[in-house]
Amino acid sequence: MNATLLRQYAAGVKNPSLEQAKKIEKALHILADELREANIVN
Repeated sequence: MNATLLRQYAAGVKNPSLEQAKKIEKALHILADELREANIVN
């Protein structure tokens, strides 16, 4: 997905289509799963 377009969605300048919104949601769920598995060591 184009980073500029994603920023416009985030800023409320443009609204994603239902299909795009579902892609964003899926990507966020994948990221959340990866972050849950992350270990931070000092």
